Amino acid sequence: MTYRRFAAAGALALGLFLAFLCASRQVAEATQAADLCVDSYASIQDAINSAGDGHTVRVPVGHYTETLAITESITLQGGWSSGCTSRVTTDPAQTVIDGNQAGSVIRITSGSPTIEGLTITGGRAAQGGGVHVSDASPALRNTIVSGNVVSATSEDTYGAGVYAWRSTVTLDDTDVVNNVGSAAPGYVALGAGLAADYLGEFALVNTRIISNVNAPGHDVRGGGIFLATGGSVTFGAGSIIAHNQARAGGGIYVSSLDPGDGIQGALIVSNTAAWYGGGIAVYGGSGGVLANNVIAGNRATSRGSGVFLSAESIEVANNTLAGNDGGVGIAVDIDDYGAPVISLTNNIIAGHVTGIRNLNTTVSPTLTTNDLWDNDTNYEGVLTGTTDIHVDPQFVDAAGGDYHLADGSLLLDAGPVVPWLKIDFEGDPRPIGTTHDIGADEFARFVYLPLVLRAFAP
Repeated sequence: MTYRRFAAAGALALGLFLAFLCASRQVAEATQAADLCVDSYASIQDAINSAGDGHTVRVPVGHYTETLAITESITLQGGWSSGCTSRVTTDPAQTVIDGNQAGSVIRITSGSPTIEGLTITGGRAAQGGGVHVSDASPALRNTIVSGNVVSATSEDTYGAGVYAWRSTVTLDDTDVVNNVGSAAPGYVALGAGLAADYLGEFALVNTRIISNVNAPGHDVRGGGIFLATGGSVTFGAGSIIAHNQARAGGGIYVSSLDPGDGIQGALIVSNTAAWYGGGIAVYGGSGGVLANNVIAGNRATSRGSGVFLSAESIEVANNTLAGNDGGVGIAVDIDDYGAPVISLTNNIIAGHVTGIRNLNTTVSPTLTTNDLWDNDTNYEGVLTGTTDIHVDPQFVDAAGGDYHLADGSLLLDAGPVVPWLKIDFEGDPRPIGTTHDIGADEFARFVYLPLVLRAFAP
């Protein structure tokens, strides 16, 4: 009897084990079935239409001419072999979706899809030539958005590369390059690279916004990024805005910077504005901040090669502005609008024709512990800051684009604590105490991660 009981128990255990294996195999097969291969469908759109939340649409290497609409939380992934038996490359340049000037290349209207390993090109639309996002939260990973245009005959245009309306768009290891903003006479193109409108948000991680331009003769605000009222952008490590061009706001144009809004932790280099704000133009708002930014080598023909400010109030803290000497060569240029409350604290302003210029005859900005060095003129129309200093900041390698402070710089621990500024340019914590370093970066005595700008060319 004992033997029979053990044998029965063993048979039961074996049966349960085999059932488990069968169930596991069914789960694996179901999971595999969730991956749809474009080769099995008439088009990429047909495959997308057959997919649901959590499914992956595999796109074999090649050049596809179509526009796409996505409404589910799927993954659209390039780089697959013919028949999708293996993923042969992660190079996004090998799998191209070309809109052939027939509208936005990809239009996302709901869900949280992921676009990965693709080049998005050939789009032409009034909003979002490359990618148009509304009421959704997609992520673009290892993707190239290039060669797209915004164009319209009777309205302003937004975001030749990517447009976000009431949406949060994450760009991770993504290139937004060589997109073109254009608009009909009497209208404005807003954002040749990215445009966020009506609570639109961008989160950039290791992303490059480079060489996006306005079409000749067209009025573009925001060569790299345009932020409308309520729009925002978060800069993660490794992101750069470089070599973009616009009439105003070569790097970034913000139409209103209000409480809770800010440009922080951005690397903004070698951008050009034909009018004002080579690096950043802020035109409106009350209560926003500019902090922890490196703004270098930008150019504006008329106003503010580094930063142009026309706002009711704004706090400018712990930025490094260096060599914005093209055109008018003014690091920080303050408009004559109203009676603005503007403060500049712990900023490095070095290597300009004019450091700070204030055209407002009613009120002067409040200056606290800024370092103005190697400017032809440090102040114009400004009451000199009694705590400002004038010493060589001792950058590690300014000629090579490295604006870290060298060990021994007189700017280390030389500025007051800005209470709301908890981190530095790279996201490293600023010390709790009585002093901060002046400029965008807090000196690291044990861990050194260089700011590398020299690799970025137009």
